[in-house]
Amino acid sequence: MKKFIKYLIWIIAIFFIIIITNFIISSVKTKEFRYYIIKNQDTKFLYLFEDSIQNDFTFKYAYGNSNEQIFIYDYIKKYHLIIWNISGFKNVVPLDMEIVSNDDFARINFNPQTYTEWGKPQIKLLSKVEHLKANKITIHVDEDYKLINYKKDTSFLFLNLESKGFAISDSLIDYKLKIAFEEKSNYNVAFTNQNSSFQVIILKGIHENIIDENMLFGILQITSEETL
Repeated sequence: MKKFIKYLIWIIAIFFIIIITNFIISSVKTKEFRYYIIKNQDTKFLYLFEDSIQNDFTFKYAYGNSNEQIFIYDYIKKYHLIIWNISGFKNVVPLDMEIVSNDDFARINFNPQTYTEWGKPQIKLLSKVEHLKANKITIHVDEDYKLINYKKDTSFLFLNLESKGFAISDSLIDYKLKIAFEEKSNYNVAFTNQNSSFQVIILKGIHENIIDENMLFGILQITSEETL
């Protein structure tokens, strides 16, 4: 009986050692991807917008890591504006981006993942814990989405969408990030490639679901070569 108890204690001890070791290894691997609060850079990405309206943005907060940064503002106190900067997408050409319907949209998730929520109704921002890299990306939306309007050229893709959000994958359908809304919403989103980096910019009403069809496109400061 004593021998059995001794073996049982050893088994339990080994079990806990394995759990602790795996936890330490996982913590080390994911440390560089953890988000930290970004301070004193409130205006870092406002160069993306026309000079005349930059005072209309109210900075809320920013966080990220060396690979991705998220900046959140209110615009004229009526809209949420989210700028998601991903340096690993710097080679993506917006003109080559595709948008596809995905009936598995609700089940797109990441493990492990970075995760945050903003606003009410909630906007969920999720990304895969890795160096987010891709040379070509695809936009995945829920199967009930409605594309109201779009414009694109070599430096940007602008969409006016009605959907529950969207996800981004590389050319191998390896999902990288996801923006999900608590309820189906009408919003503007722009994908831009400027200053050796890639930005996803989302404009969504705080209280009103419907926004002007081209509002985000109208305030962006971008150079258009061939708008379609």
